[in-house]
Order: sequence, then structure tokens, then C-alpha cells
Amino acid sequence: MERFGTVQSIKIIYDGRGLSKGFGYVNFDNIDQATKAIEGLNQQVFEGRRLTVQYTLNKERVERGRPTGPKNNPTKTLFIGNMSFEMSDKDLNELFRDIHNVIDVRVAIDRKTGQPRGFAHADFIDVRSAEKAYDVLKEKEVYGRKLRLDYSSPSVQPKRMPDQAPTTGSRGMGP
Repeated sequence: MERFGTVQSIKIIYDGRGLSKGFGYVNFDNIDQATKAIEGLNQQVFEGRRLTVQYTLNKERVERGRPTGPKNNPTKTLFIGNMSFEMSDKDLNELFRDIHNVIDVRVAIDRKTGQPRGFAHADFIDVRSAEKAYDVLKEKEVYGRKLRLDYSSPSVQPKRMPDQAPTTGSRGMGP
């Protein structure tokens, strides 16, 4: 890489087992050096594999374009998104190790494949606990992915008359 210019940093992305996921990031001093690297390496074969070399957005530039902070008002349930599919139960436990007053953490699972969908919901005993967790988790990065956080909107429960028995219903999921 040095033949194209001064390399500021190199980051290889690894999976949960510590194996390379097959891609990484190289930061050069300037755009001209990055352009030379793309022109010189894109679609070249390296150790039996064809390289795809392309620009990526600077993380700071991307974050400046996105609204910071939660979209929803604080609630007792925290949405945790952009979770790596490589995350294990151990990783999740480690993530919540220093967070107090957690009632439950639910990882969304695809019904067809049984695989995680990349997000979870965490329930807390009160709104203040959820806010504290938000502050702890907002800067966390797991497997090279910065977590995306927000508060979940409270679910709307149908009102029933005091003498009416609770009802159950299906949401188009079968009998």
C-alpha cells in the first residue's frame, strides 16, 4: 500500500471467531493517494482472490449527516440496532455487564431462518434506567459496527370495558 502514498491506518474486519471477514479499510493521507490505490489494485488478483477496491465514506462525514441522538422520546424500552450477526449470547452479556436495572433483552430472530435480524429490544424497570443505558451504549462498537440506539415507542393496547374479558387475536400469523 505504501507505493500509492502514506497510509494513515489499516483496519481488518474480523468475525466472532477472530477470522477475517475478507475485507478491511485503508486510510491514506489524501484522496489522490486513495485514487491511485483504487486504479492500481481494483479487480487485481491477490493470493487467488479478486480484489474490490473502492472509496468509503469517512465515518465522521457520515455521522455529521445523520441526526444525533434518539428520534423518539425516552421510554422504558431501548431499541439496539446495527448489531453484528456474529454476536453471541456471551457478547450480549458482555455488552450489558455494566448496565443496571435491565428486565429483559430480546434479540429479534427471523422466523424462517432462525437467524438474528441484527437488532434487539431491552426493557428496563424505569425510564431513567433506560436513559442511563442509552448513555453507556451510544458509543459502543461491536465487531466493527457502531450500535444504533433509540427508544421504542410504547405499544398501543386496545382499551376494553371493565366487565369485558381480555381478548386474544392473531396478527395474520395463522390460527
